[in-house]
Amino acid sequence: MRKRHLTILAVISAAILLVTGVAVGAAPGTTQIAAAPSPAARQPAPAPEAAPDRLVAGQNPGVYYLDYGGTIVDPNQYPVKGALRFFGWSTLQTEPNAYNWTALDGWINDRFSRGLSTGVFISTYDGRYDGDIRSTPDFVIQTPGTMVVTPEYINYYQYSQNGNFEISTPVHGYLYAWDKQGDASGELAPNGSYAAKLGGVEGGVGSITHWVVRVPAMPPELTSGTKMELRYRLYVQTADVTSDADRLFVELLDGGGNLLASVATHSNTSHTTGTWLNIGPLDLSPWVGRQLRLRLRAENNATTPTTFWVDDVELRVRLIIPKYWATPYKNLYRQFVTALGNQLKNNSKVDFVAIGTGLHGETQPCDTEHQVYLEAAGLTSNLWVSTANEITDMYKTAFSTSGQLKKNLLLQYAPYFKFAWEREAMSRYAAENGVGLSYNGLLPDWVGAYRSDGTASYDPIRKYWNIVPIAWETYTYMLCTPVFTYWSIFSALDKHADYVRIGDDLLTGPQGNFNKPFFEWAKKYWGVTGQTTPGAWVVMREHRNPTPYCHASSYPTYVFQGSDGRPYIYVPSGSVQGSTYPQFGNYSF
Repeated sequence: MRKRHLTILAVISAAILLVTGVAVGAAPGTTQIAAAPSPAARQPAPAPEAAPDRLVAGQNPGVYYLDYGGTIVDPNQYPVKGALRFFGWSTLQTEPNAYNWTALDGWINDRFSRGLSTGVFISTYDGRYDGDIRSTPDFVIQTPGTMVVTPEYINYYQYSQNGNFEISTPVHGYLYAWDKQGDASGELAPNGSYAAKLGGVEGGVGSITHWVVRVPAMPPELTSGTKMELRYRLYVQTADVTSDADRLFVELLDGGGNLLASVATHSNTSHTTGTWLNIGPLDLSPWVGRQLRLRLRAENNATTPTTFWVDDVELRVRLIIPKYWATPYKNLYRQFVTALGNQLKNNSKVDFVAIGTGLHGETQPCDTEHQVYLEAAGLTSNLWVSTANEITDMYKTAFSTSGQLKKNLLLQYAPYFKFAWEREAMSRYAAENGVGLSYNGLLPDWVGAYRSDGTASYDPIRKYWNIVPIAWETYTYMLCTPVFTYWSIFSALDKHADYVRIGDDLLTGPQGNFNKPFFEWAKKYWGVTGQTTPGAWVVMREHRNPTPYCHASSYPTYVFQGSDGRPYIYVPSGSVQGSTYPQFGNYSF
């Protein structure tokens, strides 16, 4: 049935390619009738007819794929206009007056030589799950008053850093993120999960060394407590009773592989054997602010070998968050943004720059669970809005000449600090100053889309689409089927998108052959105005109730608005009443 649905989609797409100004049938799948919409949730009224050229400087609207530096998507083979890449502040500036534009310029020039325009994202802070404070230069962190210090730690060996050794290949003993030598492998341990196995061979030597990680400096306000620590679990398996005959050394190396310190030593007789032991925390505070590698090295004597199993290695670094609103931070950031503007504003190979405001560059200062620390440090909703607006001013000034913007700028406005009204205030300020708006979550259907008070997700786009550039961002984890991709493209065009930023695997991955015709058809509509559009169309649809999502485990699987008018959000543990405010009616252009 799924294959048949995809075939139907391909036929529909082919028909669209041949005809514009046609009503298109509803998407395959079960159709459900939504509850009667409230006036605030109905399809928004058309924007004013006058639609000036929203792209103040760029001439390359369209689909931009996310490029981590080594991803090439050929515009002659795929319907892409350009590539975009994230750059952390610390990558581009190392000292107060020292900038490193080599990687930025090299990437821009290479992609342009391949027929691709480019977009640049700036990030200063990436939160618990995606890099922590490492996008902020060390010299900024070490400037008094720029950081908020918390009592929490972040495990730098989590997820893809494979500190729990679960990314392993038992046949070959492969350990992702670790270099192994000699008698070392990744295998199923006595506890039933994967772990690092070291030693176990008479007279043998084996080691595993973690890839280099950059540990940030710590702020001067952090005068007490541990700045960085190491924890792990150890299982000693041996029959050797000779004192300290076999040993496991836990060593800290610099980025070049030079030994900094031996932080722990374990032997065949130093611990209880045959049971898992929790080791640590071991204080590594003296070595913050540098590139580091961790090495686990086992040595066995010539008789009765010992096997050392190690699991759940955690390199825990103190959590610090930018104090965005503090004058020292703003002064240093303004200097960087000014230099960035001088570097890029007259470069025709760059079509847009996404403003780096808060977490991941978006208009949220930190992960939700850490907001309490910023509040305790004095951050309020009003202060956050004024700070975000000041950062918008920094970029506008830096990318202007004689008050005229020379580059398309995008405020990534979707999230907020405490209240949805902040989103309306920040996006209004940006648009009124000629700065574009980006919603970083394109889906085929969405709740919380439109409200009469202007605080819903799409309200800023509804209000300003004909005045400033409009952008969207989406990935395969959000669009897990071609059906979702199909309807998401219509949703983006319905809101007059200039740029759509996508994960490259939406075109190059398993869905690519199905998704490609949709993007091919859409490419002539990105960034056009009423005067330049090649056609007009209406695609007939209705809000799906309940609304399915395929992304983010923190989201409900379905959002449902009951037929009795009482809206509910369904979550695995039950239902929570709350308004959904979806977009009702057709998508049109």
